[in-house]
Amino acid sequence: MRFEEAAILLGMAVRWVQCRIIAARSCDHGGMKHGNIELWLLFLRWHMNKLVLVIALCWLALPRLVAAGESNFGERTVAQLPASDFFKFFSLTRVGEQTAPNTKDTYIVYGTPGQFSGQVFVLVKVGKDGQMIESMLAAITRSFIDTPATSTFARDFAKSFIQFATPAEARSGVSGLVREIWTGVSPGMTRYVKHGSTLDRITPEQSTQASDAYRTFMGNQQKATVTLPDDWEITLQNGAEPGKQPTLTIAVESHHS
Repeated sequence: MRFEEAAILLGMAVRWVQCRIIAARSCDHGGMKHGNIELWLLFLRWHMNKLVLVIALCWLALPRLVAAGESNFGERTVAQLPASDFFKFFSLTRVGEQTAPNTKDTYIVYGTPGQFSGQVFVLVKVGKDGQMIESMLAAITRSFIDTPATSTFARDFAKSFIQFATPAEARSGVSGLVREIWTGVSPGMTRYVKHGSTLDRITPEQSTQASDAYRTFMGNQQKATVTLPDDWEITLQNGAEPGKQPTLTIAVESHHS
């Protein structure tokens, strides 16, 4: 329920009680017996208690209702990221900060330690306060995706990032892409996907109907955009800066950001 809907319901309840009070007074002026008036007052008191309950529930729910209308990652902040399952599972730690030369936007950069250091990064765009998250971007080196020995980890990182970075109100639009990334195969590879207690073998021939987003993930297309509910979108893009490794970027952002 949105805040506007709650306000409408609350207004209707207030008007209903007002009408009942007016009716009770009219009956009193018309010569209603004292006992009947007492019953009316008890009746109104019971409904007033319900009205108080509605007001209390609306007041308690107000922060969540307002947040539901926001488009800045559900009011997530940079301070909350280290405690998230995604950051803990992939051992993401802060490695630096960047400022975009054209827009002057600030990005906090996170990376993984150990043997996969330098292969995957997460860039978090923050607001002027340095805390509120406005958008997220993952950068994965093409060699990390294309090498059979590390491809499974790269796929796991990519699909987990998409699920984590996409706000709840838009998450229904990413299930197809997440499934493609996790179960899809590249030439020369055979993957086994668990369904219940059985393992299904998936060959490259079974993955010919790939989406543009998945073709971009595999490096067969330069760029693709997936439109999500509530004005969100995911953009996958392949590129390479001079002197750096070819990289796939996955950006999750809102048209309002």
